[in-house]
Amino acid sequence: MISSLMFIWLRFTLPQFASYLSSFQTDPNNVNGKIYIGKKERGVFDNEYYGSGKLIKRAIEKYGIENFSIELLSKYKDLKSLNQAEKDAIEYYKSQYWFEHGYNIAGGGDGGWLLRGQPEAIERFKEKARKNNAGTSNPNYGNHLSIAGDKNPMRRPEVRKILSQRNSGVGNGMFGRVGANKGKHLSDDTKDKIRIANSGSNNPGYGKHLSEDTKRKLSLAQKGKLVSDEARKHMSRPRYMSDSWMKKMRERSFTHECTICHVVFESGAYNTKYCPECRKSYGFHKKGKNKKMVAGCKQRIYHNECQRCQHIFVARSNKTKYCDKCKDIIKRQNMIERANAIEKADEEQARRMHDNPRIYHKVCLHCQRKFDSHSAHEKYCKECKEIVRNERLKQRQKFLDTEKSKNKNC
Repeated sequence: MISSLMFIWLRFTLPQFASYLSSFQTDPNNVNGKIYIGKKERGVFDNEYYGSGKLIKRAIEKYGIENFSIELLSKYKDLKSLNQAEKDAIEYYKSQYWFEHGYNIAGGGDGGWLLRGQPEAIERFKEKARKNNAGTSNPNYGNHLSIAGDKNPMRRPEVRKILSQRNSGVGNGMFGRVGANKGKHLSDDTKDKIRIANSGSNNPGYGKHLSEDTKRKLSLAQKGKLVSDEARKHMSRPRYMSDSWMKKMRERSFTHECTICHVVFESGAYNTKYCPECRKSYGFHKKGKNKKMVAGCKQRIYHNECQRCQHIFVARSNKTKYCDKCKDIIKRQNMIERANAIEKADEEQARRMHDNPRIYHKVCLHCQRKFDSHSAHEKYCKECKEIVRNERLKQRQKFLDTEKSKNKNC
């Protein structure tokens, strides 16, 4: 049960409905004789409320409020009875607009959406909207070139300035108002719940990968942009880490044993191998913004075993596989193997071409006859090839004779 009283009223001008029921009263409109039935969920009846329908609002704007009046017809204490009474009144008096003497659009009740509960009608409406806005019916048809790139009005400085002025100060919709969430902050537990709810298979991007073309476009769009050090610091931090989590990460400490001097020390990282003294003396640390290794790195010495001669040799890196003598031998062997592999591949390709020769159907450029050839670059048939060659030789000889005669005359 609803504590407040709710009302249903009629707006109509036909005199024959004036004394239909004692609970219904007439509402004259002196212009066109149309009616409107509505309801209001309020404890006190409002004589100045004339309904929220689109057509009744247009009619009031067109004919003036003085040509409309409103009277209370009945009142109910629960929403179900109120909705049913509105439906019955609209159906009985046929006050919907297609009967040509009413302003009601919907059938009344709990809403004004005509397609509520009708999935097939909704799909038909969507399909009709797609057709009406496709191709030449679309209001922006043919405008893709006129508003593309710098031609877009939103990119013009004067347009942006006008929009900025209109939405600044009093013109802004939030001017003088305070946001509902201002000063409120999510707790760490709430942030963790949101993170868990959007991670793994629950994330909309789970299992999706960008195509190579999309990656290339993103790379080109980001090239040439300057990023500040503060922005890089924020970018390096994972998004799922809150400020409180980062604070805990900075305050944590792990106990390690140095692999060189075997001294026990504490560090903020869980995978640290060397104590601070050994890092400085052996150069296992970085210095400066360019992240170059300091001079101490030259003191690094590794004793590796050669994988060819099995001898122990001194190297600057622990990944060096061969000593200096074996390095040249292995290099020559690799060059010979590479050359043999290329020769073998050429022989295999020649054998395949011999076993399965390709045949190209060509047209002779001299006699215009069709002929078959094993080369894609062949231009003349066998008969015309010698003829064309002789013609070119004659032209060359003629050119040389002409040049000689010019030189003699000079």
